[in-house]
Amino acid sequence: MHFSLGLAVLLLIVPRLIARWWGSQPRIEDPQSPWLNLAAKTGHAVLYAFMIGLPLTGCYAASRLGVPVSFFGLPVPALAASVQGAPGTIAELHEAGGTVILVLAGLHAVIALWHQFVLRDGTMERMNPV
Repeated sequence: MHFSLGLAVLLLIVPRLIARWWGSQPRIEDPQSPWLNLAAKTGHAVLYAFMIGLPLTGCYAASRLGVPVSFFGLPVPALAASVQGAPGTIAELHEAGGTVILVLAGLHAVIALWHQFVLRDGTMERMNPV
């Protein structure tokens, strides 16, 4: 299930990035300071990088371990040849990255709640596509 959910994130992030590229992101009605805007853009870029990098490094690490990967029952080809012993630095990066993205996602949620309940700037409403 871990592999399937990770690959689902990777597959779902592609249309999200395309939509974002074409301008489907909430507009800022009450501009913040340039530093907050830069922090928001940087934070989102880092989250997207992790949502792309973690599934790829996970598939690579599983391939190096010789563990078959499937996407909800469909086999996924190995990205690398299996090895005896430790799978390497990429596997370590995947493990550390998993911890980092949990912290970043929690921080992202706290900041969203701060916008909603402290600043009351309507950020959560602007994110609603309806």
